[in-house]
Amino acid sequence: MRALVLALFAFALACGGEKSDRGLDAMLSVHGATFYRGDLPQAGGGPDVTSAALAISHVAAGRQESPFHGALAPGATAAAIAMVGDVGYWIVTAGAPDPAAPKDPTFDAPLSFSSTVPIG
Repeated sequence: MRALVLALFAFALACGGEKSDRGLDAMLSVHGATFYRGDLPQAGGGPDVTSAALAISHVAAGRQESPFHGALAPGATAAAIAMVGDVGYWIVTAGAPDPAAPKDPTFDAPLSFSSTVPIG
């Protein structure tokens, strides 16, 4: 199984001027998120991810819309999500707190996996 990596940013990304990229060749797709080509930026100095829950126990090629949600420390505005070895990463905007985390920003990021995801 390919590892999923989760990091978050407590600020708006300074990606002005970049061309729009839909990430159609990526192994991971995140519904409602924005794709950025390249390596996931190094996390550091920002708020923590306080919880994250993925509704599946393994990645399967072609699996669509697997629920992934979590909570971020106060002050966070987004979470970055990537799959190791992929061509880019996805930024999902943090939403309002929910009953499971009434004081924290939350995220909901349905994950889809390409039919080209390698076995193992």
